[in-house]
Amino acid sequence: MIDPKFLEGPIPGMSLTTEPGNRPWENPPMLVTVQDAADFFTQRLLDPEIEPDVASALDKGLSVEVITQQLMMSAVMEGYQTIDIAELVNPVVRELVMYIGDINQIDYVISYGENQKKERVPLKIAKEIAKEVMQEQPKEDMPMEEEAAPKGLMARRSAE
Repeated sequence: MIDPKFLEGPIPGMSLTTEPGNRPWENPPMLVTVQDAADFFTQRLLDPEIEPDVASALDKGLSVEVITQQLMMSAVMEGYQTIDIAELVNPVVRELVMYIGDINQIDYVISYGENQKKERVPLKIAKEIAKEVMQEQPKEDMPMEEEAAPKGLMARRSAE
């Protein structure tokens, strides 16, 4: 069944019918150098009205990586910077977000990928542990069960 809201979406090619330059990303960016972008984000993130929101997001468990990516993509969509400036200023903003976590004494997550690597036991170590456990356990003599004769149409006949 088709979702009725699907039909309310934009028609393909509709973006080509608007006047060029009406969208923020169709205009020249406001921040054209990495230094301009770094200064902008430093002032913006350390603003007393914005800083508590970033600290709250870190405290709720969002990773520094996710917060930074969201800030970068929002700035690109709003026309503040281009995607290449966003990639170049990303490490600066990441450090700023971690700084906000440090000054608010929040135990933040840098990246979800790094957390998964930390919790995972390397395969080589896991094999060694399994080998040690198997050697320590005494092997019990279990009675062997007789194989049941194959049954059915496709079963092979035994040579009796």
